[in-house]
Amino acid sequence: MRSMRVAIMAALLTVAAFTVVTYTACKNACADVVCLNGGACQDGKCICPSGFVGVNCEKTPCSDVDCRNGGTCKDGKCLCPAGYEGSNCETPMVNKFMGKWNGQERCEVEQWPWQPYNITIEKGVTAADVKITGVQGNYTMYGAITSSNTIEVTRQPYKTSDEISGTFTLENNKLTFKFTYYGTTTYTCTGEYFK
Repeated sequence: MRSMRVAIMAALLTVAAFTVVTYTACKNACADVVCLNGGACQDGKCICPSGFVGVNCEKTPCSDVDCRNGGTCKDGKCLCPAGYEGSNCETPMVNKFMGKWNGQERCEVEQWPWQPYNITIEKGVTAADVKITGVQGNYTMYGAITSSNTIEVTRQPYKTSDEISGTFTLENNKLTFKFTYYGTTTYTCTGEYFK
């Protein structure tokens, strides 16, 4: 009789284990999952439609992004307005250009030798504008920051009746200015400056 009890008990345990395994396997993995914003549950996880993220598709990629200084968020990243950079547009680009730069300039006309000059770059009217003083000694020009390391100087009056245009490029701690001088003759010049 005892062996019969053991056999029945073993059979009942086998049936119980089979029932638990079958129930678990057959249970709907998505029964308790709520997917928002048109998300669909698959294998217990939400598959979010384009434009939504999160465990339950509850957020947009820009929900937790704080874009500053007029920046806008697209696909979870800030697009910065002219004159700003950084993951949240928090840094004015002008900061790295501002200050006094010591260096030299040389023009290709008649192979002029390098001449020592100091220039100063100041913040302009907008975040992307700069005022540059001291070019070729005592002249002032205006430029616009067009990328993280570039200031463009559009063609503008220079000296009495002449004009100048060019590009400042910042690489590491060196600021290079390639410019064209338009006067009775047209020639190009290069300046190299360091902080």
